Amino acid sequence: MMSDWLGIALHRYDSCSSTNDCARALAKDGAAHGTVVVAETQTQGRGRLGHHWHSPRGENLYMSFILRPNLAPAKVPPITLACGIGLFDTVHALGVDPTLKWPNDVLVDDHKLAGILTETSIKGGVIDSVIVGIGLNLNTTQWTDELSGHATSLRLLTDQSWSCDEIISAMLPHLQRWLDLFLTEGASCLSDPWMARSHLKGKNIQVRDDHAMICGKVQGLDEQGHLCVMDNQHVIHNLVNGDVLLKEI
Repeated sequence: MMSDWLGIALHRYDSCSSTNDCARALAKDGAAHGTVVVAETQTQGRGRLGHHWHSPRGENLYMSFILRPNLAPAKVPPITLACGIGLFDTVHALGVDPTLKWPNDVLVDDHKLAGILTETSIKGGVIDSVIVGIGLNLNTTQWTDELSGHATSLRLLTDQSWSCDEIISAMLPHLQRWLDLFLTEGASCLSDPWMARSHLKGKNIQVRDDHAMICGKVQGLDEQGHLCVMDNQHVIHNLVNGDVLLKEI
């Protein structure tokens, strides 16, 4: 597979605060839809909810790209789901059996392999750019105390080392395929493919969103990409974001 717009330009950095920061600066300067940023290390790498992203030099993939979609701001969140499917397909093609954790993680045996951070810039009520950051653990074998037992890498899973360039070449076509589908058909085209790559459907989980802790059984994703959870009063909660606790209740 070949990517024809994602990766139209590739910027490499030895070090940066985060690849999302670099991509945002490039977007402000007019960088094109599909521009990709890669760094050897990040000094302030981050994930969702302000979490730090472990970024040892030269070990893993730290990448962001610029999108300029013709979408209303409220329609942006499913971009994360599309990229999650693309990441899953990339890793699966390498012989690894991952699963997707809503809304933005790729796991193997409940250990995080990859994460996605999507950040939107809006001007005059319309989207100027969407920056999608991807961290994929390639070659790390030793973790900090905080991450030990919670993270994994392709090297640990496949017993071989991986280069960023070969992973980027493999990943971009998968990402573009699902982004093209989403941008053409809308979020409804992602719901079934995403759930097929997740282990959440039918599970009893806890979700901490912006307002409360919700406990219930996962019903699936709705046509907007929201996670649908039925609580013990049979009320369906359609969640836009939140932190899923995978331990069953």
